[in-house]
Amino acid sequence: TRQDGVTLMLREQKMPDGSIINIGTNITQRKQAEAAVRESEERFRDMAEISADWFWEMDENLRYTFISPHVRQIGLEPEFFIGKTQEELQGEQFDQDHLNEDLLAMRARNTFRGIEGPSILAADHWLSVSGRPIYSANGTFAGYRGATADITERKRLEEKLRHAQRLEVVGQLTGGVAHDFNNILGVIMGNLQLLQRRLKDDPDCLEITKLALDGVRRGAGITKKLLGFSGQETKDARTILVNRLFDRMREMIATSLTVSINMETRLSEDLWPVEIITGDLEDALLNLTLNARDAMPDGGTLRIETENKVLDENYVQRNPSAKAGEFVMISVTDSGSGMTEAVKEKVFEPFFTTKGVGQGSGLGLSMVYGFIERSGGHIKIYTEPGKGTTFRIYLPRARDEASDANEEPIRPSEIPRGRETVLVVDDEKLLRDVAVSFLESLGYKTLTANNGEQAMDVLQVHYDIDLLFCDVIMPGDLDGYRVALAAHRVQPDLKIILTSGFTRRREGQANGDGHFLSSLTRNLLSKPYNDEELGFAVRRTLDGDYD
Repeated sequence: TRQDGVTLMLREQKMPDGSIINIGTNITQRKQAEAAVRESEERFRDMAEISADWFWEMDENLRYTFISPHVRQIGLEPEFFIGKTQEELQGEQFDQDHLNEDLLAMRARNTFRGIEGPSILAADHWLSVSGRPIYSANGTFAGYRGATADITERKRLEEKLRHAQRLEVVGQLTGGVAHDFNNILGVIMGNLQLLQRRLKDDPDCLEITKLALDGVRRGAGITKKLLGFSGQETKDARTILVNRLFDRMREMIATSLTVSINMETRLSEDLWPVEIITGDLEDALLNLTLNARDAMPDGGTLRIETENKVLDENYVQRNPSAKAGEFVMISVTDSGSGMTEAVKEKVFEPFFTTKGVGQGSGLGLSMVYGFIERSGGHIKIYTEPGKGTTFRIYLPRARDEASDANEEPIRPSEIPRGRETVLVVDDEKLLRDVAVSFLESLGYKTLTANNGEQAMDVLQVHYDIDLLFCDVIMPGDLDGYRVALAAHRVQPDLKIILTSGFTRRREGQANGDGHFLSSLTRNLLSKPYNDEELGFAVRRTLDGDYD
């Protein structure tokens, strides 16, 4: 190649007189064309290798003539394919009546792209196959050329995402059912308590109403579990050290196990604090312990560990329900029967259980899942049939210092009374009537409204109202929080209590009203409430004992 970029091909020619002549041919264009072809081939090869994991070719009889070495990534050797058809490769597994979509396309001489399916030759692998027919110069079919991608990891992530979305939908449905059930229980509880007052001189009838109330409380316990799963139960979280909580529970956990189960612990000494609802974590640990006990009927080992963990983006990519960050890991491992993949997929769904009739409600693990979701955490299950199960809970690290729980104040036995005026707002007439009966029996005057709009109309007329007692979930544009905000602006000194079977935390949703909404949420009266709970809540609020 000369300095001016011209490429010459030189050929020596010997003359009869012995002299030599150099003959030069300009091949610049040919060299440029060859370089362009090489560049195009390299570009195609790079792009193809990025878009697929391996390539293959077949002859006119659909026998493999070539397959690239990358097929080894699913555990198969290229030599295994050469000279064989798909029917010969699959052997007894080949089903002539249910052919793969790619083989149907090839028999019809069609081009196909991105046909996905489980690999018959490589267990637990999903593949995406593309191919097109090739023809000779005279138009005769000469075989197929194609590419295959291993999409196993993508399929696993899609399934995890679908599972998380399914649990979210179930949680929303569960929350709605629990809300309606709470309203029903509130009506039953209220009327039973009113009946108790009228039957105070009839011991037999009082005993019957007591049994009925016990049933209502059991029903309320079930709705609490359902609300725990749906992530819609309202409680206050606080910052604690998990190891201290476990130390308080150690004896209770040990006594819940059979004598043939050995408990081992490994608690990290420098554990980070977490901000959680302590009662929910206690319930979660106890539920996991009881499940481990039931998985080891013949004895075994229960191991509980705590450790600081940092989840990175790589972990999040493999586990779509997780978030990156610093977490406290709580691991509960048993050496029991383990779970199949089918059971593992359903284990957090409400009412799902592998136990016999009457031996379990199927709500224990759903409560665990709901608690972790509310806490912004993540749970991972490692299990294998016959080899035990490990539940790993990841709770976000808290930045505040941990503190011990404050003791609940001792409540006097007699329900306090009053003469103030209370506006009761609830779209459920039976619940509204029960609340009115309770309050009037304690000496209060009452006004009523069945929705937010009516409540505001009443407040515009009656300026002698001392307290607004309002349901959160109501039809129309004004829910309980909006009614509370509007009422607070009209009458800033008005005392307010909100009540609900479920609600999400609403702190700081309105500009300038963050503390006000936060206070309403902290002091929310959960349904179903009894006369004692309502009486004390009303009196504390009127006396300014709530923050």
